[in-house]
Amino acid sequence: MNLMSDLEGEVRLIRRVGAGDRDAFQDLYLLYERRLGAYLWRVLGNAELVEETANDVLFAIWRQASRYEEKSKPSTWIFGVAHHKAMDALRRRRARPQPLEEAREVPAREMGTLDKMAILEALARLPEEQREALHMAFYQEMPYEEIAAATRCPVNTVKTRIFHARKKLEQWLGRNV
Repeated sequence: MNLMSDLEGEVRLIRRVGAGDRDAFQDLYLLYERRLGAYLWRVLGNAELVEETANDVLFAIWRQASRYEEKSKPSTWIFGVAHHKAMDALRRRRARPQPLEEAREVPAREMGTLDKMAILEALARLPEEQREALHMAFYQEMPYEEIAAATRCPVNTVKTRIFHARKKLEQWLGRNV
């Protein structure tokens, strides 16, 4: 399947969800559950908070799918909803960086070749906006324009956040990031 038909298929899924199709919602969930969970983990760093926020995101998608206007890719819209729900969760809980016990649960394959614990500790020290922008760019492979749309900020702000985050990580980890 090519990229265009994947995109068209996702748009059709969202339309079906908007019409109340529970099977389409399940398909959309299966399509995004792993990426959404990884994204929320990187932003929130707390398993309980991730589960609660994922439920909030999915409920919002179910309720708002009929209002999806196709101005952005479905993934941009979905991660925009996730961004706002994650920021709400952080404000409500005044979440702290993840404890080391939870950091050990993150699979090593997601971390690359650098020491997993050092990376997680460095990422946890970043301001949440920088950590989130990095995650969207490198783990979700979203272009800057999509990150800007999802977080409702200018593209140059996204670039600045990523630049400063990379500089801090380079300083803390002592390597080019």
